[in-house]
Amino acid sequence: MPEIEEKINDIERVLMKLAYMQMNTQINLDNLSTEMKNFKEEIRKDTEDFKAHTGATIEDLSKEMKQETANFKAHTGATIEDLSKEMKQETANFKAHTRATIEDLSKEMKQETANFKLHTEATIDNLGKEMEKSIREMNKKWGELANKWGTIVEDLVLPNIRNIAEQYFNCKKEDCEDFMFRRTKKGIKGKAREFDVIAVYPDKVILNETKASPKQDYIDKFITFIKDNTIYEYFPEFKGKKIIPLFASLNIPEHTLKYLTENNIYAMAMKDDIMDILNPELTLKL
Repeated sequence: MPEIEEKINDIERVLMKLAYMQMNTQINLDNLSTEMKNFKEEIRKDTEDFKAHTGATIEDLSKEMKQETANFKAHTGATIEDLSKEMKQETANFKAHTRATIEDLSKEMKQETANFKLHTEATIDNLGKEMEKSIREMNKKWGELANKWGTIVEDLVLPNIRNIAEQYFNCKKEDCEDFMFRRTKKGIKGKAREFDVIAVYPDKVILNETKASPKQDYIDKFITFIKDNTIYEYFPEFKGKKIIPLFASLNIPEHTLKYLTENNIYAMAMKDDIMDILNPELTLKL
């Protein structure tokens, strides 16, 4: 029996312990429930406070933003209006300045044009007078030159013929048989012709044709006269002598000199300060 009592006591102790543990668990659950309620209440309160604070803050920010926007618009509007006024004023000033400048330039240009016309008219008038004077002087000089040309053969060609004959054609001065100057001779056909200078030597005859200008027509006629042996119609006594044709002018251009050379005509013109042969290479054909 004592064993049974002992077991019963053990069971009672276990039951009491379980009852105690159940009681502690209930107490803990009650405390936890209370704490949860308090926590929820705190969260609710905090949430309400946050919402209230946040709402106020957003409202304040909204009001501030609206005020700032209004101030910005007002400032911007005033600034744009001021800028617009300034731009309009500047534009008006620029237009006025530009008009004034254009008017001044127009006046200056008109004045310059008027002055230029006056100066040009005066210059043209002076040039006209100077040209008339120059023309009169030129006409006078041409008249003097025309008169002088009548003596160019005597002054320039004639004195050099004998020297040229001796220098280039081996004709000594003392061997000159006849020296004709401006000789007019009638040919066998009855036509008279004037010869400027003819120098006659034992075996050669220098026949000179002098012209104021070496025109192509003059040269061609002289070449034909030589090639056709027309000289013998006027001087048949020259047959058997070498005819040396000599064309003279104050100035003979390069192309004319070449043409004369190609046709075996000696060219004589001013060289340095005397009349001289320009194509002495033809002497190699003599």
